[in-house]
Amino acid sequence: MVVECDGSVTKFFISYAKKDTRTLAINLANAFNRVRGLEAWVDKSKLVAGEAWELKIERAIDWCDVMIVLLSPDLHRHKRGEKSSYVLKEIRQALNTGKRIIPIMAQQTQLPLIINELQYINYHGQSAEALVTEVRNNLGIGLSTGTQQTYQQPTRQQLGTKAQDSKKTPKVAKIPTKHANFLEYYFLLIFRFRHYKQTYIPN
Repeated sequence: MVVECDGSVTKFFISYAKKDTRTLAINLANAFNRVRGLEAWVDKSKLVAGEAWELKIERAIDWCDVMIVLLSPDLHRHKRGEKSSYVLKEIRQALNTGKRIIPIMAQQTQLPLIINELQYINYHGQSAEALVTEVRNNLGIGLSTGTQQTYQQPTRQQLGTKAQDSKKTPKVAKIPTKHANFLEYYFLLIFRFRHYKQTYIPN
């Protein structure tokens, strides 16, 4: 899946469970925002879900190009009879709007069923900057190491030199000293003489 970005900035939405991955989510967002061309949004509030909060989340998901999902055991709390994690709802919205999703295994757990076929990045205590690099590797962002030659417009001085060179008297081609056919050489010599007479000798 190709990520279509607005201009030269790739925008990320970080989805996480506040109970166990809040610190990592905020650190990761800060690391993204320190890199030119990358921008991340993360919900830093500690408020419970409400209409205004949900609208804010929906707009942020619509805004992003890529959703980062921090996987942790709290995503499966519904299996313990608790209220379902809002992260699952965020994932569904991202899928419905065609966003690319990159899971990060922040704490060992199972992938949610709706994204269980996606390849995830394994977090094993590396820095947030290292995670950003892995995400960039995954997306192919800013990894070109080749150099590209740029065309340089000729200067006026260079153009003037070329113009002067073009005005110089063209050199007359040298007549070969050896010819297999003497007659051909003879007529060529006559032709050269006539051409020289017409061009350089005034009447």
